[in-house]
Amino acid sequence: CITNAHTADLKHSSLKYELQTDLEEERIKLRQANRTSKEKWILYTKRAFINLLVIGILAASLVAIFYAAQYALVWSQKKNGDTFNSNFMLDLLVTYLTSIVITIANFIAPVLFGILVVYEDYSPEFTIKFTLVRTVSLRLASVVFLYVVVYFQINCKQFSNIVSTIYDENCSYCCWETYLGQEMYKLTILDFFIVIAVTLFVEFPRKLLVEHCSCGITNWLGQQEFSIPENVLDIVYAQTIGWIGAFYAPLLPIMVVVKFFIFFYLKKLSLIYNCRPATRPYRSSRSGTFFFLILLFGFIVAAIPVVFGVAVLEPSKDCGPFRGWSTMFYAITSSILTTPSWLQSILWFVGSVGFAAIIAVILCLLLYYFVALRDAHKKMIALLKDQLTLEGKDKQFLLMRV
Repeated sequence: CITNAHTADLKHSSLKYELQTDLEEERIKLRQANRTSKEKWILYTKRAFINLLVIGILAASLVAIFYAAQYALVWSQKKNGDTFNSNFMLDLLVTYLTSIVITIANFIAPVLFGILVVYEDYSPEFTIKFTLVRTVSLRLASVVFLYVVVYFQINCKQFSNIVSTIYDENCSYCCWETYLGQEMYKLTILDFFIVIAVTLFVEFPRKLLVEHCSCGITNWLGQQEFSIPENVLDIVYAQTIGWIGAFYAPLLPIMVVVKFFIFFYLKKLSLIYNCRPATRPYRSSRSGTFFFLILLFGFIVAAIPVVFGVAVLEPSKDCGPFRGWSTMFYAITSSILTTPSWLQSILWFVGSVGFAAIIAVILCLLLYYFVALRDAHKKMIALLKDQLTLEGKDKQFLLMRV
């Protein structure tokens, strides 16, 4: 609001909404201060039980993903045989079975989380953040769990006795990198069509029903609210899939960029024509940093399995550019040894601890600069508030003189 005139104009236009948010926060604080010991005990018990339900939902989703992935893999193994025939639609359904299970879990679980969090009686701001953390944990855990399941089920080394009876000793299907890239591709495609279908065939018809029909169902549903956390969650989920799948399906980032381009304008049209502001007070200025932290968390969660797969896991023996190597990263170090000595020195320095220390010092300096800039902005805000107070007193003085 200090350095950007457009931001200041938005702040002025949302003054009424800011006042509503302040009043709602004060009302919640007053209600929390007046709770009795019995009410607190009942509330904490209720929250503990709801958290157990959330953990149960997460565990049930992961179990469903495991069995769906196992069934789809067994189906693909049988389909390659001569004695197994299937029709196209059934084959397509089983092929996308894992992605469908993940999508259904990601669609149903947030609705349940939104219903359960109402009974926990948090503040509106914390309710949004807590629901977002639960939903992000479910979506990211489902993608990472799929990564682990695919590796342990497809890799030639039988790490688990559960799936050791599925494959023969020759391990005819051991390209786990290709299979994982296919799963990330399926999740991207399915997520794209789900968002398109919900926007075009749910939100637009709901808007028409609310405007042109006065029956009891439409009055109960009301007009669609634009939920910022849900849209942020869609971005985090789609980008996490793109980040994990970028290494195993190199064309996937292009698809994700095109998908985001379509999503932006589609959601913009839905926001303008279908939605109304949220009825619950919500202070977005305090949660902007939280959304960035969620996005950073999604990037870290996506980077960990990819880095682990490059540095630790053994590549497929029968396919891919890294077959024959103990790890994918060992192929990189071997390639560096074939370069000229001066280039080797540069590359080894880039990968050394000293270069990481230099980068850390630069990041600390940048962080210090932005902290100092934030403090300067705080001082300017205090100065502007004092000037506004003085101007108000001057106007009162002049009004009394008149």
